[in-house]
Amino acid sequence: MQYKYILLNAVNPADFSLETIEQLVEAAEEWGCKLIVSKDLLGNDTFYFVAETIKALEQMCTNTEMPGVVVEANAIYDQYVEV
Repeated sequence: MQYKYILLNAVNPADFSLETIEQLVEAAEEWGCKLIVSKDLLGNDTFYFVAETIKALEQMCTNTEMPGVVVEANAIYDQYVEV
């Protein structure tokens, strides 16, 4: 699946009053988004929302009152894993 948009805010379950990554994955799917995981400079997992449409990310940000920057990407070259 090709993701065209990425929310530049790193997210974690606590941001949405959730306890596990699995719960965050389910919530992302309800908004029409997916999560990718990348490593930060210390090797810790960092999670980001991605979507095929900008509307999905805009709706998620609006519904959760989450500020953020969405960028349109041609490709993601980091060694990411879809969650």
